[in-house]
Amino acid sequence: MGCRIDYLSPHELGGHSRLLARWLREERALHWQMKSKVAQLKMSQRGLKLSVVENFNRKDVFLFCNNILAAHRTNAFGGKPALWDFLRDIATNLNRVRQGHKFSQNFKSFAQAMKIYGGRRMCDLFALDFAGPSYSSIKRENKKGVHFIAGEHFAIFASIANIYMEAKETHGITGLVPVILAEDETKVKTRIAWEAKTNRLVGFCGPKEGHCCVSLFKPVVGDGLAGYDSIVDAFRFNMKGSFARVIMVNPLHTLLPRLVLVVSCTCNCFDSGWVRKQWNCIDSLWEECCATTVGPIIGHASDGDSRRRQLMLQDYSSKVGTRYAIPWEGWGLTAEWLGENKVKGLHDQDFIHNGKKLINPLDSAVKNLQLGADVCFLDHLGQVYQKFTID
Repeated sequence: MGCRIDYLSPHELGGHSRLLARWLREERALHWQMKSKVAQLKMSQRGLKLSVVENFNRKDVFLFCNNILAAHRTNAFGGKPALWDFLRDIATNLNRVRQGHKFSQNFKSFAQAMKIYGGRRMCDLFALDFAGPSYSSIKRENKKGVHFIAGEHFAIFASIANIYMEAKETHGITGLVPVILAEDETKVKTRIAWEAKTNRLVGFCGPKEGHCCVSLFKPVVGDGLAGYDSIVDAFRFNMKGSFARVIMVNPLHTLLPRLVLVVSCTCNCFDSGWVRKQWNCIDSLWEECCATTVGPIIGHASDGDSRRRQLMLQDYSSKVGTRYAIPWEGWGLTAEWLGENKVKGLHDQDFIHNGKKLINPLDSAVKNLQLGADVCFLDHLGQVYQKFTID
């Protein structure tokens, strides 16, 4: 409510004036924002429909169509099926309501890649400015594919076989392509999640008592009070995984993609025997699902992890089956010969990683380099340099 100024004391009049001055500043700022908004709306781009009508009136549509026909006659779309499907879907969907838009498989795959590499904002921009599928449609289409499951599963191996079959047909690759399985562990954030489809807990790697990591360890939750007790017991008696173990397929062909084959949860407390069991399980699933499409698995690749290195040395020194070897002084290359140009046990270690493990202890004042039963220091290398010449 207003009041007469002569009824106010000087102190009240000063406070009332400051209040009005602040209100005036806020109104001016709001007015400036509204003016900026109006200017932006005036400068906004026209809609797709209006742009099409204006281009048609200027006869630009005929020129565009003639260019498309000329490109088609000269086979300019050869080898670019995604581009052709993109133009065809846009031309078809412009004459339909939004709810009736349909997209080809190439268009959907392009949208899926945009979701992976660009995120939701890129998908929204693609849907608004290029008449692409909405973000909800992309997510719904993604649910139709094979969902990655932790551990070794038949469905994942079968899906990878289909991917490589399509890739070989696309690039005209014939015959079998040998592969190497690369594996490593990486530190991840410890997190336990509930898998609604199976009603199990994901993120544990095995019981605490006598612990050794289990690849497919998923405690069952259950229902009601028993389900709550099972959750409490799972956290009390099981180890939480703090590492992700990843095994990837690396085909020895430049045109075939590298794909994730197995992901498992671990706390990095496993031994070489556990790794050997996993290798054997992967070999059997690969023979069942992928052997006729891609393969064989000629070996495993890793860094300098001692558990996998122990298995590699066992395979290299094995006398099982027919073997071939390339002997050389101080070094040997050997593997098991399976016939028909197939080998097994031809492993690979990352020499850069191993080189760093050799150099880093020598460059540190608190680390020692263990060479067999002896310890090597930087002074020892200095003496080697002084005694022996490069020549």
